[in-house]
Amino acid sequence: MRIIYGINPVTEALKAGPEGIRGIEKILVSAGRADAKAGAIIKTAEAKAVAVQRISPDELDTLTGTIKHQGIAAV
Repeated sequence: MRIIYGINPVTEALKAGPEGIRGIEKILVSAGRADAKAGAIIKTAEAKAVAVQRISPDELDTLTGTIKHQGIAAV
């Protein structure tokens, strides 16, 4: 399983069009993240039929291997 994380990398992966999202299984959002940037990513993912899953910050830390994920990751 490959994971990218952070607002800009995930946003760019979603913007990449069909070629970019072909490999995106789902977007992971930290349960505490509810701002406009996260909302825009969620809206874009849903518009492109990419699943969005809320998970705990600790789970996101574990999956990404860092605390610098900004509350957003793509699998």
